[in-house]
Amino acid sequence: MNKKNIIALLLVLFFLFNIVALLIPVFINAAGDITVLYDDKELKSDVSPVIYNDRVLVPARMIFEAMGAEIGWAAKERRVTIQNGKDTFIFHIDSPVVFVNGTKHQLDTRALLISDRTFIPLRFLVEKSGMKVEWVDKTRTVKIDSGKASSTDKEGNSSASDKNNADNDKNTSGSDKTEYNYLTSVKLDESSATVNFKTSSVKYEYFTLKSPTRLVIDIEDCIKGYTTKDPTPDSDYFTAFRCAQFSKEPMVTRLVFELDGDSAYQIDVEKNMLTVEFFHEDENVVYKEPKHNSKYKTVVIDAGHGGKDPGAVGTENGVIVLKEKDVNLKIALKVYAKLKNEKVNVYMTRSTDKFLELSEIVDFANKKKADLLVSVHNNASENTSTSGTMTMYAYNTAKTGYKLSGKTVAETIQKYLVKATKGKDYGPRQNSALYILRKSNMPAVITESLFVTNKSDRAKLKNETYINNIADAIYKGICDVMDLD
Repeated sequence: MNKKNIIALLLVLFFLFNIVALLIPVFINAAGDITVLYDDKELKSDVSPVIYNDRVLVPARMIFEAMGAEIGWAAKERRVTIQNGKDTFIFHIDSPVVFVNGTKHQLDTRALLISDRTFIPLRFLVEKSGMKVEWVDKTRTVKIDSGKASSTDKEGNSSASDKNNADNDKNTSGSDKTEYNYLTSVKLDESSATVNFKTSSVKYEYFTLKSPTRLVIDIEDCIKGYTTKDPTPDSDYFTAFRCAQFSKEPMVTRLVFELDGDSAYQIDVEKNMLTVEFFHEDENVVYKEPKHNSKYKTVVIDAGHGGKDPGAVGTENGVIVLKEKDVNLKIALKVYAKLKNEKVNVYMTRSTDKFLELSEIVDFANKKKADLLVSVHNNASENTSTSGTMTMYAYNTAKTGYKLSGKTVAETIQKYLVKATKGKDYGPRQNSALYILRKSNMPAVITESLFVTNKSDRAKLKNETYINNIADAIYKGICDVMDLD
């Protein structure tokens, strides 16, 4: 190799060395050299934090899972998503840009991928989450203060010192600029929780945590005002419940429900009461005609209207927003889904958007030699202020060959329906002019759960919790009168 080629080669190597040097992150610390304390508890990881460009980067899961955050990794996009309570952080590897709840922020460092592990700039995310972070250079320690360790754990279990100071909080809160609400009681039943407050100013936020699955509701500017033991649930939807003073600055009371795996929920606030309704998602109910068992009683469920007949319609600003036939079918399918697990033959007149003549419905029930016919409907009125619940029947006494009267069935189902709809109770109504009630051989009722034409009732019929509760009410009424329990 001649002299010119050697010089050229050396120049190329020199430039390549400098370019590579610029691309290689400069890590100051040695492995295991940095300690991370979260509320004075050391966080452990199989990979150690690093310092890059004078900024501490930590393995994402090391810190944020300790905070109860959820972390997602999209390999193709090299994107990290961190969901911490109500806040969402999105990082892209090797990018100084981060999005916080959709807002773009520019960092003075960047997220890195090191040995297939994601490292995240610590200070930015911790401070954006409302916590304090301190670097102790002498011991090479990162201290994170969540501001909650002194009063509660991350889920809201109060320490002894907080319980001892509860009365002081109540006595001094009036002098603060913030007016605090008081949580006065919690009532649990099989499928719901009712939380009562002193005033109607109820502000809340909610999120979920995993392992186990928990619904967490934070009541803002609120003091836990009762000292009795938390009620114990007896429910198929949630297995445990806790209520505690989560923090004092800000003043937050936290409710925690440990959910059964597939439980869904609906949260509502009305005046000084917050309710949580729990249910199981069963939107994909598929009707299958049962193999008839002669030892079992037979129930026929009819979903009113269908096909070319929409039934009552609810309109808003001149636009149809709800058709009775759709709601009827939804409720009827849910009743079927519940009854099919009982010792009863359960048939449906329709399980799709199909039109049937009234005579076809009655003929179907009569041919099945049903012990009971329940036709699921919802009501309508020219007066849009009319709302409420009723169940109709034809006869006060039992028909020949049957022990039950339509009146008994109507009274029983109506009792459950009123509780489920929280509507005005129009009671069981006798109406022997209605074809289905008059012509069926067996005891029969028509449920009119709510008014499609009333705005408030219509909102309930568009609410999954109410739909589930209505179906459950009809199911329980049928079980009672058929002695299925």
